Amino acid sequence: MTPMIDVVFLLIIFFLISSHLAKRENQKILSLPMAQTGEKVKREPVADFLIHIDKEGTLWHAGNRIVLSEFQRRLSNHKNKHGNKIELRVRADREVAYHHIEPVLLFAAKTNVWTTTFKVYKSSR
Repeated sequence: MTPMIDVVFLLIIFFLISSHLAKRENQKILSLPMAQTGEKVKREPVADFLIHIDKEGTLWHAGNRIVLSEFQRRLSNHKNKHGNKIELRVRADREVAYHHIEPVLLFAAKTNVWTTTFKVYKSSR
């Protein structure tokens, strides 16, 4: 009975830590843009790659600040690992200038990542 309790205890610790890391990925506080149109897209499961862009144009991935070359390396590795079933998800602050977003989108296109979604708040109008 004791080994079973040990295993259950370790599983609880594992899930607590993994849920904390998953929350950390989305904890970058950004003021997302508002959208009046749009829809939730239902598609088959894909390997998503989430990138945050704050209002200063700083890139964030997996809770860490990265530069554009590091983004390119990470996206290429993710693409090589998962093939064509990859989606780039961009969480950009509403005040960020487009010239900070453009290189991210251009590199995604160069690596044949064609599915890109932008996280937004739905406007009430």
